[in-house]
Amino acid sequence: VSIAQAESFENRISKMLVYLNETYPDDLWQQYLTPQGEVIWNKISLAGHSQGGTHALYISKKRNLARASFFSSPYGFESNGKFPDWLTSEGLTSTNNLYAFIHRADKLMDWNEVNKTWDAIGMVNANRLLDVHDDLKTFHRFYTQFSNGLGLLSGVHGSTCVDSDTPKDRNRNPKFRKVWAFMCFPE
Repeated sequence: VSIAQAESFENRISKMLVYLNETYPDDLWQQYLTPQGEVIWNKISLAGHSQGGTHALYISKKRNLARASFFSSPYGFESNGKFPDWLTSEGLTSTNNLYAFIHRADKLMDWNEVNKTWDAIGMVNANRLLDVHDDLKTFHRFYTQFSNGLGLLSGVHGSTCVDSDTPKDRNRNPKFRKVWAFMCFPE
């Protein structure tokens, strides 16, 4: 991921909110913008999958977000045993507002590397296996071993949030609906 890509993503978020506010004024989009049209970032929860999770991480360093959530990410920054300064420096979003979720057997995002990245950015708490624990409230780092067996997106890489890959219960509801709500929407 490049810094330019993440900054472009941040700019698109701003433009999207301005557009939504102008196009759908009755839908309360103005609550996320100042009168001058600037984003009120501490009202924004930002989530991303894979490279999108890395974009969310980068923006969380520059902006004070309500919450930042990373699905099947981030990792791949370490060079010669060191992480880049932007990753390890204190960000504007509190580490208490960072959440992450990965499949233990993800082949694109190596479990050990992702955990080293989560440690490097200062994510709190130990990892929590969602497959056997229902309590989410005191945790920030989640993993699963559930799979729907399809793996349309590189095996289990998409199982944490991609519609076609996420496991479903017997009623065809996504198994991770509860964790998605918890990770992405502050109470």
